[in-house]
Amino acid sequence: MNSRKVYFDNSSTSVPKTPGVLEAVINYLSTGAYNVGRGGYVDSYDIALQILKARENIATLFNAADPREVIFTPSLTHSLNMILQGFLKEDDHVITTSMEHNSVMRPLYALAATRGVRFDVATCDDNGVLDPSDVAALIDHNTRAVVMTHASNVCGTVMPVAQIAELCKQRGIRLIVDAAQTAGVLPIDVSDIDALAFPGHKALLGPTGIGGFVIKSDFADLISASIWGGTGSQSQDFAQPDFLPDKFESGTQNIAGILGLGAAVEYVQSRGIEDIYRHEMKLYKQFIVGAAGIEGMRLIAVSDKRSEVPNDTLNCEHAGSFDCAQEYGGGNTRLPGNNMQLSGRIPQKVAVASVDFPGWDNAKVAAVLDKQYGIMARCGLHCAPAAHKTLGTYPAGTLRFSFGHANTVEEVDYLLHALQEIVQQKR
Repeated sequence: MNSRKVYFDNSSTSVPKTPGVLEAVINYLSTGAYNVGRGGYVDSYDIALQILKARENIATLFNAADPREVIFTPSLTHSLNMILQGFLKEDDHVITTSMEHNSVMRPLYALAATRGVRFDVATCDDNGVLDPSDVAALIDHNTRAVVMTHASNVCGTVMPVAQIAELCKQRGIRLIVDAAQTAGVLPIDVSDIDALAFPGHKALLGPTGIGGFVIKSDFADLISASIWGGTGSQSQDFAQPDFLPDKFESGTQNIAGILGLGAAVEYVQSRGIEDIYRHEMKLYKQFIVGAAGIEGMRLIAVSDKRSEVPNDTLNCEHAGSFDCAQEYGGGNTRLPGNNMQLSGRIPQKVAVASVDFPGWDNAKVAAVLDKQYGIMARCGLHCAPAAHKTLGTYPAGTLRFSFGHANTVEEVDYLLHALQEIVQQKR
């Protein structure tokens, strides 16, 4: 057992959390864990103001029109379920993509089985890239929404959300975006998005058990509440309040989680999303270049041309530049997030890399990394079987490494060294 611990599973949850999160949670729990909207005393009002500040900071981060359009939920999965179940009705048609997480696919399957909702899947290519024209081709007379991930949790490919948003706007279709892998590392402007679901515990660097969604007020008017109860407002009425955020926030909230998330968002804003993205993509590039030279290990959704990239490209002054933030290029293009000149159609990425060991059990490799090297990564289908079918890695899945704000160049070197040793031992 190796005493060293290195964490590369930030797509699952960020580790460590940002400075200030622990302090915010402990301060709330130790100095007075008062409820809000239920007590007419100063300390309760003070907590309510802290929650409002967190709501305002999230609204600013995503450029929401009104902080009241920020809704807190226990998780992104809860958010997507609330939106989809509250909006879709019998015979409604929905379009999604073949790179979705089960947080999208399972609610759609359930709604198809229980409510007669129809949905079609736009198939991405074997790099996980979506062609917007494939979405356009699926639009039907009763298509009410497109629901899609912003970036794959399996291979990091970023979807062309801006183009889909324009398409939806032209056709009067609502756009619902799953920002599980992008909230906190890519700039997101919800001006052209009807609803954006976000997790608090991933790239936003907050605690687990807290997430939410940002929703346009006119879209919120079309969604029925799926949870009813006390809100601390309009208590004289049995009917659920119809104004935001109370319409979707019944019951006592995870106040400790909200305050921890508020502290995390302040850190993200002070450090800067571009700085965090640049750092993570520098590590991603370092890994891709190093991994391309390891025989017996296959990179998933990465051009084979990367093996031809010389090591001197590791000097990447512009790694992570948003100037490169296009969905994909053609011909001789730059891979967004670094300065590697590559051939072919290269999708924009977030710092998520998947690998496969042909003829081996990926789970065994993951176990060796953990036990012998103290390296933590995730193998399997990553709750995204549709994505793995698209990438050609179903049913075995992959071994995934997702780099975070606190990872270092030295840790990535250590990972590459460990993988090289494991491959050599297997020969």
